[in-house]
Order: sequence, then C-alpha cells, then structure tokens
Amino acid sequence: MNSYGYSREEPAAPPVPQHTTLLSITGDFAAIEGKFKINDSLHVECEIGGELEVGGRLVIGESGVVNADVRTVDALIMGSFEGNLVATGNVEVASTGRVLGNIKTDSLVIAKGGFFNGNVSKIDRPKQPEPQGKEWKKDVVNAKKEVLSSVVRDLKDKDAEYEPDFTNNAGHPAD
Repeated sequence: MNSYGYSREEPAAPPVPQHTTLLSITGDFAAIEGKFKINDSLHVECEIGGELEVGGRLVIGESGVVNADVRTVDALIMGSFEGNLVATGNVEVASTGRVLGNIKTDSLVIAKGGFFNGNVSKIDRPKQPEPQGKEWKKDVVNAKKEVLSSVVRDLKDKDAEYEPDFTNNAGHPAD
C-alpha cells in the first residue's frame, strides 16, 4: 500500500507462447546457405541451401527454393526442392511443387500437376522382437512338464499314505 491507501498491482506480463509453431523465412532476393536445426515448423519463401533439420513441418512456399539435405517430420512442397528428404510423417508435393531428388517417408502424395523426378523409399521401422521365439516356447513347455511331474509325484505320495476308511458312521464296517 502506498501513502494514499492504494495498493499498486504490477501489470501482468504478456503470455509467453509455450511452443512457436512456425518460423518464416521470406525475401524475393534472399539466399541462405548453411546447416540449420529448427525445433519447430519452417515456412520458406526464399532460397536455402545446405542442411536442414526441422522438428515440425517444412513448408516450401511457391517462391521457395530449397537445395539441401533435409530431415523433417512432415513436408509440403509448393515451390522447388532439390536434394535428399527424409520425413518421418507425410510428404505432399502440391500442384505447383517441383522435386528433384530422393525422398524417404511413410507417406507421399503428389498432386495433379506436381513434378517429381527421383527415388522414393519407405522408412524402415525397426522390427519388434518376437515375444515368443522357439527357445521361449521350449522353456515354457519344459516348465509345464516339470510342474505336472511334481504334481503327479505329490499325488502318488499322498495316495500311498492314504488309507481309506470303510466303516460307517457308527464305527461298524460298511456292507
């Protein structure tokens, strides 16, 4: 409280975005060369060369030209791409898109009018180990045999110890 009896409240800070969703690089005459690692999505409307690692979606706009080796999640190519592209998600070549190079992805869509010249391959996912291999099955069968043998032995031992009582409730032998 101040001397006039009012308390002074600090203005609230503007909210900080938790996740930047799109970085845009534009410029009619801009050309960038190098090795780039971007954790979020990237929209390109200029010329980029080198290596790109994009943690989200790569969008090459109609005026975008990318000559690079690229690793990304998803890609939308509306401009020109030349190089090697690895995308763990989807790749779409729009009707205005032009691709020269190799694509490795789970899903590729080329729109009518889109151009692609190169090789395409599916991403190899590591195979999950088989939970029931032959050795595992042998172990289970052997364990079951041991348990059954043990149960049968126990029953035989108890049967040998068992003496049936052939008397009726009154203590006289049953007829």
